[in-house]
Amino acid sequence: MRLLVICFSLLALACTEEEKITIDDAPLEFRLILGNWQLNGSKVSIGGPLPDDFQEISDGPIFSFELNSTYRLVSNNQHIISEGTFVYNEDSLIISPQNGEIEEESSYIVTMRENEMVLSPSGPILCIEGCLYRYIKLD
Repeated sequence: MRLLVICFSLLALACTEEEKITIDDAPLEFRLILGNWQLNGSKVSIGGPLPDDFQEISDGPIFSFELNSTYRLVSNNQHIISEGTFVYNEDSLIISPQNGEIEEESSYIVTMRENEMVLSPSGPILCIEGCLYRYIKLD
């Protein structure tokens, strides 16, 4: 009987509620990408050096990055372009789509500044002469 009580006690301890992860638990570099980012500029070369200035984009698509390492890319009319999981560290972002129009994993070189994120594709799709996409933090 004692053995049964001990087993049930251990089982009850093992089934306690899992601790919830909060944004404060995430590494600082990971926190930088969390939230909503809207595309508002691009630099794309058509055969020479990159232009000096970003071409402004109004109502660009919005990337949303969540604490659970999921993302969603939505057009300005709320059409889901892509959603799935992501991996981010100091200077790289890898998105792994699970549905939407984008079907293959993509990687980007990331430059973060205050309320600004610049992405440059690094694979598998590359811009031969170069391209940069600027996103502005919405929240």
